[in-house]
Amino acid sequence: MTSDTTRTPSTPGSAPGALSARAESGPSVELAVLGGIRVRRDGALVAVTGARARTLLAALALDPGRTRSARGLVDDVWGDELPRSPRGALQTQVSRLRGVLAPGVLESGPAGYRLALDRDAVDVTRAQDVATRLRRHWGPLDHVGRRDGDPGGPGDAHDAHEVLSAARGALALWSGEPGADLSDGQLADTVRARAASLRDELERYEIAALIVLGRRDPAAAAEAARLAETRSAARPGDETALAQAMVALAGAGRPSDALAQFARYRERIADEFGADPSPALAALNVAILGGDLAAGTGSGEFAPGRGDDVPKSGATTDAPAAPKRSTGLRASPNPLLGRAADVAVVEELLGWARVVTVAGPGGTGKTRLAHEVGRAAAATRQVAVVELAPLRSADDVVSAVGSALGISELDIAPGARVLGPAQSLRERLPLELGGRSLLLILDNCEHVVDAVADLVAELVASSDRLSVLTTSRAPLRLDSEVVHPLAPLSPDGDDSPAVALFVHRARAVRPSAHLDPEVVREICRALDGLPLAIELAAARIRAMSAPEIARGLGDRFALLRAGDRAAPSRHRTLHAVIDWSWQLLAPRERAVLRRLARFPSSFDRDAARAVAEWESDDDGPDAAGALVDQSLDDLVDQSLLTVVETPLGVRYSMLETVREFGEEKLAAAGELDEVDRRLAAWSRACAVAVAQQARHDQLGAVRALDADHDTVLVVFRRAVRTRDAATAVTLFAPLALLWTARGVHSEPAAWLPQVTELIRDVDPAEVPAVMDGATRLLLAVHASFAPGVRVLARARVDLRRMLRERDGLSPTLRFAANATLVSTRPRELARLTSRGVRSDDSASRFAAYLLRSHLREDVADTEGALRDAYALLDFTDDDRQVLSRATARQVVASLLAQSGAAAEAARQYELAAEDLLRIGAVDQASQLDLMHAMAVLCAGDVDGARLLRDASMSGDRDQDEAEWRALLGAVDGEMHLADGFVDSGLDRYRRGFELIADASFGSERSDPMGVLFAAAVIGAHVVHGRAASAVDLLDRACRFLRDRTASGSLRDRPVAAALALVSGAVELTTSAELTTSTGDGEALELMALGIANRARQDFPSLVHERYHRLAIEHAGEEAWEAALTAARALPRVRRDARVLAWLTGRS
Repeated sequence: MTSDTTRTPSTPGSAPGALSARAESGPSVELAVLGGIRVRRDGALVAVTGARARTLLAALALDPGRTRSARGLVDDVWGDELPRSPRGALQTQVSRLRGVLAPGVLESGPAGYRLALDRDAVDVTRAQDVATRLRRHWGPLDHVGRRDGDPGGPGDAHDAHEVLSAARGALALWSGEPGADLSDGQLADTVRARAASLRDELERYEIAALIVLGRRDPAAAAEAARLAETRSAARPGDETALAQAMVALAGAGRPSDALAQFARYRERIADEFGADPSPALAALNVAILGGDLAAGTGSGEFAPGRGDDVPKSGATTDAPAAPKRSTGLRASPNPLLGRAADVAVVEELLGWARVVTVAGPGGTGKTRLAHEVGRAAAATRQVAVVELAPLRSADDVVSAVGSALGISELDIAPGARVLGPAQSLRERLPLELGGRSLLLILDNCEHVVDAVADLVAELVASSDRLSVLTTSRAPLRLDSEVVHPLAPLSPDGDDSPAVALFVHRARAVRPSAHLDPEVVREICRALDGLPLAIELAAARIRAMSAPEIARGLGDRFALLRAGDRAAPSRHRTLHAVIDWSWQLLAPRERAVLRRLARFPSSFDRDAARAVAEWESDDDGPDAAGALVDQSLDDLVDQSLLTVVETPLGVRYSMLETVREFGEEKLAAAGELDEVDRRLAAWSRACAVAVAQQARHDQLGAVRALDADHDTVLVVFRRAVRTRDAATAVTLFAPLALLWTARGVHSEPAAWLPQVTELIRDVDPAEVPAVMDGATRLLLAVHASFAPGVRVLARARVDLRRMLRERDGLSPTLRFAANATLVSTRPRELARLTSRGVRSDDSASRFAAYLLRSHLREDVADTEGALRDAYALLDFTDDDRQVLSRATARQVVASLLAQSGAAAEAARQYELAAEDLLRIGAVDQASQLDLMHAMAVLCAGDVDGARLLRDASMSGDRDQDEAEWRALLGAVDGEMHLADGFVDSGLDRYRRGFELIADASFGSERSDPMGVLFAAAVIGAHVVHGRAASAVDLLDRACRFLRDRTASGSLRDRPVAAALALVSGAVELTTSAELTTSTGDGEALELMALGIANRARQDFPSLVHERYHRLAIEHAGEEAWEAALTAARALPRVRRDARVLAWLTGRS
């Protein structure tokens, strides 16, 4: 059955419209996946252009409303063929989709992206929900495609009409081959597989409903036979499809055709595989031969292998048989929040898997989920829940299951009369369950998991009508098992289920409580999203405020000590939840867990061995370190460790609640000091390895350090606190380099005084030369930006002593140290760089070219600075030198932008941002997005700038950073100005400037960024006819320049030149308005001096061409050319003096 066109519009004798080929209800589909990705536009579904955009939309559409992480979406869309800039490429596709979707449909947030659509608005999820409702209303279909538990299929004709209408309405959603228009990859395979499985299930229900209707309506019977025959032919190896076809053919009065189909199938599998049909199919064949499935007698009169409860020939079963009584199910005490998707997944898995295990750590809500699934299933089949938590021996498992099912070793009739001989309960269970349609729920299997696994394997092998749902902290490890990991609730996103759970439970105990969403989110995040922990915390709202709870979570076990009195004792406190798992561990597993709890973040096997591989007196005889690997596997199985796949390989992580419990046990065992010592030794070795790797593979080094950053940082902080100088000095250099590479300059600055103090106590023999030298160099560099001179003086003294006394320093380290020491003496610095560019050491040459490019830029030698910058790129053709290449590209881009080569600058900014993203420098890449946007604006592409601006806004970054927000204001301002909204554009520009003015103008160090920004804002006022409104900004910038200028020299000539250019423009355009004006002649001279001194053009409002036009408009072309000629003829020193005199004199 491949097309909906094969379906007859109606069947004679049916209820009016019940068999219509399209039975849609509810809102229209807004997004289609089932046969081409389409979205609704102007009332019709239209195709989405671009394979990547379609794939991204499909990834989001498979679960509308759920937030997907950027990393997960990149994996879905690009697979193993990642683009050079995954984040930028994803943003491009997101922007394209927003252009075709209705406003507000594609939402973004800190946690990622989601479609703000109901499930009914997406065809694939609407069809899934129909299938789920059919399973709940009618129950699962058996192996011959009939309703399980009712041999006649759906008994009631009215039910059959409803099922048929629902199934056909869902099948009508298909319009082609799902996944055919997606990029090749795992997502396309997932779409195809899910759609095929869903269609198969819906078609089975459609045929089953027609079979029931065919009992009284020959046309319906014929339709069932035709559809079932077509479906079976399309699935030549599917016995289920063949069995349903045989039943349908017999019911339509074509038993010979049914028998012929069986004969052909038996012959084919005998020839191809040397096999026979299954016993169930063979029994069905015998039944048809005997006339038990004759037309019009009710196709359900035979049900192979079901025992005496099956109706005999001639019986009618129009009414569905009620399922046998369910046992052990508990009513829900309150709504189950945040688990709708998990319930749906488990129900779907139970539709085809024999054994489903809901696995997860304690407190995730496994039991509650199982009962929710069980209550829904109880409407159509028998459900039995067996509580295994109270068991103390594996030998009790069989008796517990038998007791729950009412099965004993003796066959006893009412009145206590023994009807049959005694059998062992283990022998009797399979016999009793063989004829039942049963969902067996085994709750809390982890402490008797081996016994449960053995029993479940026997039971599912004996009955194809038994489904088993288990909850466990460890899987059963059966071939028939499918594991559904039950993750904690996410605390992130606007629709956070963890936050919703806390709020709901807190309102139940104190409705008037004030619950700030951010405080609640902080609580939920601290509790790892564990539902039990969240409920325990919410219960404390009765006597505490949410902020008090958040503060009290430093000792979460003490805070969350009182729970629901109706809960099992192991769930009444958070401590009891973890202790239950702890008691199940072997001694060696306990030893490894408590030692690994000292890792504050994830770790790999090597790190685990280094810290946990040793014996103590109470570890037991088998606790040797060689068993750490096995312990890791066991702890993963017990859900106490989680496996995380990374580009560097497998790592292990631990929930914070488990970690805190482990540290408590570590202290009790007296092992804390030893573990800390081992962790410090491992961290030092990690730092040295990273430093060595960075010389030839910066990308690998950054990734390696990033993976262990949190742990190394905690060890570093502990070393500073305990005055472990060797550890602190060894770890500071790699940490500071990573922070600097990612633009987090505040971190190294914050540690500057403590490390400067500690380094004097370090024993050179305890710290490798490369680590000691790098730390001293970084201290001196960062001290030059710190307020005051004492720390800087001490750092410089240490640096000089190192150069004199320390052996084994690399040439690069010596060059950088000497450059730092002479940084305030320009001539010595120039001589040093001239020697450096001729060094035999490539890293020294790179550093020398970089330094000389900056020096040449400062004196407006843009061509020379660009030559040096392009030379830097020659050192970084290897992708592994990504940090150096990102630096080189930023320098090139900045020089091109300030020179007016906007298009080429934009390309270099884009490449630099891609490199930064590869090393995880998200904040810096986001800032480069804005600089890229500004270059694109300079080139006249407002729409392109808007895309880049949106890219910078998305993702997880510190959006309170002043410089980033200032740049955002500038980009917004320039875009508004380009669109003709002058007042709002200037307002945004000025507000952006105020953000950076506080940081730049209020700083003790000379920061040219504030002056450049001021020039851009003033220029924007000038070129848009608002010059008089910018005079106050001009005065502030000139005053700052005067305060920071020494000895009559200009530190950064192009920045001062930009201020001179816009200052002259203000004077020129306001000469008739302001009494302080210097007159057109002097204004033209100042503008010309700005042009001659290579005024920067990074902003559209600073582009020189605008000022050429402005000068000619106000003073005439001849006067302007004369001013330019005169300015260019002046020696550089006199130009500098003239600019400096005017700008500082104005203030």
